[in-house]
Formats: sequence, structure tokens, C-alpha cells
Amino acid sequence: MQLLRCFFVVAAFSWVSLAQAQGPDKSGKTEDPPAEQAEVRFTDDSVVRMSILQERLEIVTKYGKLAIPTADIMKIDFGVHVPAEMEKKIAKAIEDLGSENYKTREMALKDLVNWGPSAYPQVVKATKSDQLEVKKRALLALDKLKAKHPAKNLRLREEDIIVTPSFTVVGKIVTPTLKAKAENFGELDIQLGKLRAIRWLTTAAELEIALDAGKYAMQGQWMATEFEVKQGMKLSITASGQVNLWPQNGGYQSGPRGWGNDGFGGGGGQRAPGLPYSPGTLIGKVGEDGPMFVVGDSYNGSPNREGKLYLHIAPSPWVPNSIGTYNVKVVPKGDFD
Repeated sequence: MQLLRCFFVVAAFSWVSLAQAQGPDKSGKTEDPPAEQAEVRFTDDSVVRMSILQERLEIVTKYGKLAIPTADIMKIDFGVHVPAEMEKKIAKAIEDLGSENYKTREMALKDLVNWGPSAYPQVVKATKSDQLEVKKRALLALDKLKAKHPAKNLRLREEDIIVTPSFTVVGKIVTPTLKAKAENFGELDIQLGKLRAIRWLTTAAELEIALDAGKYAMQGQWMATEFEVKQGMKLSITASGQVNLWPQNGGYQSGPRGWGNDGFGGGGGQRAPGLPYSPGTLIGKVGEDGPMFVVGDSYNGSPNREGKLYLHIAPSPWVPNSIGTYNVKVVPKGDFD
């Protein structure tokens, strides 16, 4: 009996401890999940860095409805989003373009031009109307829209393009607003009609590595880094250090730009075996089968591919055992294309 009583005491204590570890704190609040950092581009081309608080987005596609966690999204290119009430007003104004009343026709034309990018897709559709009066005035409205608004703001695509690491979704986001937080504005509910694009910044961290020439300056030997490049991501890669391409012969020193390009030797047009680069050149590629590009001591650009970043040192044409190290730093850039 005493043993059984001890068992219940220990079990109760363990249950309470577990509940305290998993439950809310003393204030009664559970810890909020970390916010996703992103650069948000608005339709006026302003860009603001924000924390995305929205947990998931609902998207209607031709294959059904999806709910995608924002933590899984890398980029969104928004189509034209018009609130339901505004869509009704635009449809009524287009109908009024064919009205028998002159003032009604003129007011409809004026409203469509003032509504600008929101009305543009429906106005374009109206230019193909079977009603001659509607078609004629829709063409006039179209000319006025193009004269009043920048071409980049007059968009026809109404579907959103949502890019994730696994696949790209094309559909219509039906979540009415996006919850976000900006440093200078606090928490916001942003209407989708005001958004042009979002690029998440927390999908990749900076990487610093040492690239050993003894291993990666050998023909066909590439370092598979832990850095995942996302489609459209811009990179800044810097490299420093020296490698010796012929240590047995007193040394042919090279920097990341390649032998003869860093002031360490003549080079004489010598190329690495099987590569169109000078020996010692730091080379990169994205994915095992991706095209190669020169990193050198500084690379700023977008590989326009998705996958793991690979690095390689163009090998010596004289001996297989180069020595030395390049110190490489990879920084993802959040700038929009």
C-alpha cells in the first residue's frame, strides 16, 4: 500500500510538471510564434520591411482550395485585387456606358478612369463587348486610363503567384487582409488590393565557410554548402585568401579571381583542366546540374535557379595537390528583382 501511494504521488507530480512546462506562463499568455520577416512592395512601388503575422493564406485554384502556411512561402506576386463592392460599382459603370442617358454615360466614363488600375481589367474586357455603344466608350475609357496612369500600374493578371520551396501555386488569395507589423506603423491589416509583391527574408541565413584547396581544387570536386538558394533570390558572395597551385615548385599563388588575375603571377592564358577559367578561380553553381558562374572575390547577382549552392576552385593544370584556403561569405539579399 505504501508503494502504491508513492506511485500516485510521483505520477501526480510528473503530470503537474509536464502541464507547467507545456502550458501558458503565469500571465496566462502562450508564447507567440516567431514572425516572418519580409519586404512588402505596394502598388505605389514603395517597399517596407515588415513582420508577417498572418499564419496562413487561403488560395482558390482551378484544382480546389488550399491553405498555405506563410512560413512555407518564399514569394508572392499579387494579381489585381478589387474589393467585392468596388467590383459591383465597376460592373455597373460599364453597363452604364451603354445608357441612353448622356449624363449617365459621361459619369460612368469619368468614374472608370478615376478608379484606374482597379477598373482596368474589366474595361479591357468591355472593349470586346457585343454592345457597340459599350465597346466604343470602353475603348475611349481605355485610352484615358493609359494616358492618366503609368503602364506598370495597369495590370490584367488577376491570379496571384505563390512560390514555395516545393511548388508554385497560381490562384486567387481569398484571405481578405494580410496581418503584418511594421516598426513605424505597428500592427496592420493590409488590403490585398494595395499589394504588388512580398518576398520573405527569413528563408535563408548568412553563411561563412572555409574552402580547402586540398579537396575542392581537384577536378570534379565541389563543396555542397548548406545554403539554399531560392528562385529569384539575389546573392552577395565575397571571398578572400590565397591558394598555392604548385607547392612543389616553389609556389604559384592565386587569389579567388584566378592565377594571373590577382597580381600573384603572369597566368599566360593558362586554363584549368576541363574549365574555361584560370586556375585558382572561385566558381559557383546552384544545384548539381546548374550552370557554372564565376564568383571570384566578389559576386552580386541572381543565379535565377533554385537549389543548394555549390562551390569549387578551378584546379591546377600542373599538380593535383594545391594547398591553401579561401574564406567565403554568402549573404542573401532581400531586394526585389
